[in-house]
Amino acid sequence: MSHHPPSGPAYGGSPYGGPPRPTNGLAVASLVCALTCLPPVGLVLGIVALAQIRRRHESGKGMAVAGVVVSAVSLVVIAASVVVAVFAGEEREEDGRAAGTTVPTRVDPATIEPGDCFNLGSLSAEEETEHGSAGLVPCDEPHQAEAYAVLSMEEGPWPGDDAVTEWVGEQCAQHVDGYILDSWTVPADVFPYHLQPTSLTWANGDRGVICTYAHEERALEGSLRIDATTLDEEQVFYLTHFGRVDAVYAEQPAFDDLDAQRRWAEDLSGTLTEQADAMHEHDWEDAAREPAAGLVQEMRATAALWEDASGATDAAYEDAYDAAFDSLVLESEVPLRRALDLESDWSVAFPSDEEYATDPADEASAADA
Repeated sequence: MSHHPPSGPAYGGSPYGGPPRPTNGLAVASLVCALTCLPPVGLVLGIVALAQIRRRHESGKGMAVAGVVVSAVSLVVIAASVVVAVFAGEEREEDGRAAGTTVPTRVDPATIEPGDCFNLGSLSAEEETEHGSAGLVPCDEPHQAEAYAVLSMEEGPWPGDDAVTEWVGEQCAQHVDGYILDSWTVPADVFPYHLQPTSLTWANGDRGVICTYAHEERALEGSLRIDATTLDEEQVFYLTHFGRVDAVYAEQPAFDDLDAQRRWAEDLSGTLTEQADAMHEHDWEDAAREPAAGLVQEMRATAALWEDASGATDAAYEDAYDAAFDSLVLESEVPLRRALDLESDWSVAFPSDEEYATDPADEASAADA
C-alpha cells in the first residue's frame, strides 16, 4: 500500500495532489536579490543555482533564470545610467525626467493591489506611463505574477530572515482562501511566491510584502481570482462549506505519529458531519438538489469511517485510514460541481498520484546509493 501525502496544497485546498519537487533555495535568493537592487549578488546566486538544479533535479529553474536575466539587465541599466549621467549632465527631457531614467526593477508594493497582474522586469518610461505603474499588465495578457494580497510589516529593527519568512508565509496564507475559493481552478504547477523585504531594503524603510501566484518557467494568462465577486451565492455556499473539509484534510500530520493521526481523524470526522448537515439543510436549486444529496450521503459515510479510524489500534490504523481516505474521492464532487457550473475537471489542479509514486525497489536503491 502507499501512504498519502501528509499535507495539501499551500492554498488550503484539496489534499489529493502529490508533493512538488523541492525548490532550490539559491534560485529563490537570486530572484529576491535581483528584485531588491542587489543585481551582482543575484547574478552570482542565479548561476550557482542553475548548476545545483541540474545536479539535484530540483525545481526553481525559472526563478534562477529570472534572477540571472533581471540581474544582468539591471547591471547594464546601472552602467548605462552612470554613463548618461556623466555625459548628459542630468539633461531633462520634455516630460521632466532626467535623461536615462528607468523604472526600478523591484516591484514597489505601493503600486500593486490585490488582483493586479505584473511582470518582474524593468519597464521604460513610456511603458510605465502606459500601464500607470511599474510592471502592471492586464491579466488577460501574458504576465509573470498575480498579486492576491499586499501587506506591510510593522516598524522596528530587522527581525531576521527566518522571522520575516515565517511572518510572510503565515500572513499570506490567511489571504489565499478569500481570493481563490475554488482550488480546482489553480493548475498544479502554479504556486504562491512572496516578494518580501531583505535586511538591506529594510534599512531603507522597505516594509512591503506582495503575496502572489506565479509559475517558475512560463507566463500566466487570465486571472486566478475566483471569489464572491465572480461567483453566485449557490457556488459560494458550496465552495465555502466543502472548503472547510478540504482545509482539515490539508492539516494531516506525519503518518508515523499515530496519536496525532487519530486526533486528526476525529477532527475530520466531526468536520465532515458538520458540513454534511449544513449542506443537507440548504435549499438547493433544482439542478443541484439530487447531486448535493448524493455528496452529503458520501460525506456522512466517510465521517463514520474516519471516526472508526480515530479509535483504531496501532495495528489496525493503516487499514482504517485507507478505507476512510478512499471513501471520499475527487470524483465524488463532480456531479454537484457540474450542476453548479463550477470547474469539474480535477486533473489539471490535482494530477494523478502515479506521477509522484515511487517504487519501493527504487527507494531501496536510492537509500543504498
